Amino acid sequence: MNEVGSGKKKSSFTQFFTSLDTVTKVILTLNVIAFLLLFFNYQFDAIIGLNVEQLLNVGGVTGESPLITILFSMFAHHSLIHFLVNMVVLVLLSRTIHANFSPMTYLSVYLLAGMIGNLITRDFNPNIVSVGASGGIYGLVGLLLICALSKRKYPDLNEMFMFIFITAIIFVVGTFLSPMANLLTHIIGFAVGCISGFIAQIFKLEVIREDDL
Repeated sequence: MNEVGSGKKKSSFTQFFTSLDTVTKVILTLNVIAFLLLFFNYQFDAIIGLNVEQLLNVGGVTGESPLITILFSMFAHHSLIHFLVNMVVLVLLSRTIHANFSPMTYLSVYLLAGMIGNLITRDFNPNIVSVGASGGIYGLVGLLLICALSKRKYPDLNEMFMFIFITAIIFVVGTFLSPMANLLTHIIGFAVGCISGFIAQIFKLEVIREDDL
């Protein structure tokens, strides 16, 4: 009985993971690997929260960080809660993103929003140590919000506009209320996503589903 039960659980997880689109699988896998490495190195501290010195050791962005660190920092997290919240939100957003945008648009907005947010934080707020996927996730929310305004090109998103709008409000308010949030990275990431949404409509980027490739 135990073997059957464990088999079902494994099957359920496998089914869930394989149902995700490729971009989400890659981002999720890289974040999981990064967190496991943090856990192996810092054990309990990785769960409750790394201190400033530890964050710097794992690639946290500061005023002296090189460009490669700005990318790597998107896959490191301050604590287990920080990691779980970001990954759950990413998975929840991924279904809608995948249904309306190409994998390249999805990945580009995610990476650009996170990297530009970290880059501006490095240059204008050098005393903050920044890690996490939040900038990229805020970029995806901004992309959804702006494209949801277009009833003609994104009718499915347009029907979800109020839900997306409320989600965006919750994200922005949450940024101001959280003492651990990097306000500048979140706002810049969101702005990059919004600009990407306007570009998607101006240049009439084709909506391509990964399953159609």
